[in-house]
Amino acid sequence: MKSSLIDYQSWLTGLYIHNAIGVVLGNAFSKGRKAKYIAEPISFTQRRHKTARVKEDEEKQIRDQFLAFKRLTDTMNMGLKKR
Repeated sequence: MKSSLIDYQSWLTGLYIHNAIGVVLGNAFSKGRKAKYIAEPISFTQRRHKTARVKEDEEKQIRDQFLAFKRLTDTMNMGLKKR
């Protein structure tokens, strides 16, 4: 049980770090709207009903973070090709 709890806490920490890195990269490479770090703790114990607009905003933020990371990797790959 203790090992399972440690695994869960480590996974949850990774989820927070993943979000933080995504926000930093999204803000560094986006020209428009700035991404924001999550406002509330991530909770899997209580269900919250989200409106369609909130879900769309979250999906847009994820897409923006993905595109920012893709631009970063494309830029790095172009630099490697020039060598």
